[in-house]
Amino acid sequence: MLKYIYNDFIIFMALIICSCQMSGKDVQLEDGYDIIFETRDFNYRIPVIKKLKTVIERDLLPRVTDNEKKELNDFINIIKKASVQKETFFENATEFAEHVKGSAKTVIILYDYVSANDLGAQLRIPSTLLMAGDTLKMVEDPGSKEFPKLDYSEDIALFQNKSLELAKKTLSHFPDEGRAYGQVGFAEKLQGVMGVK
Repeated sequence: MLKYIYNDFIIFMALIICSCQMSGKDVQLEDGYDIIFETRDFNYRIPVIKKLKTVIERDLLPRVTDNEKKELNDFINIIKKASVQKETFFENATEFAEHVKGSAKTVIILYDYVSANDLGAQLRIPSTLLMAGDTLKMVEDPGSKEFPKLDYSEDIALFQNKSLELAKKTLSHFPDEGRAYGQVGFAEKLQGVMGVK
């Protein structure tokens, strides 16, 4: 079951990162529909994460601060490890959790570099952080006999809080957009349900 969650998360991350329009560019990084068609089969994970690596190195790294470069380079190292280990990497919950955290930290960085007019990206990024938190929750499943000691509660709280922060920021950019209000409400409700502070 986790195997398919892993695959879906990787594809989703590729779609988010590759489909955003960067500030100062007139074109999107890559057409997300191409990725969907190329990733229907589980075996396409490695090419997809290699695309993530290319987009991060080519389009994001040259724009970011030194601290952000460190975060992105850490994620690139995780991608390289996954590319070498292949199935073994994705079958290990601890390794995959590092990939999820690296992906979430990457989209947090990406938020500040997407085009101010790219409402779609600004809505998708907070949603991605919520999905990362949900994915980590599944990985740390306390009922799991295989990995009973995994605890990602701090990471989950960080991503939920950041999701709400970015949702509010999007709302400030698009005060007349109903979807932005809906996203803030959803993020707030989720925090209440999860008891995150």
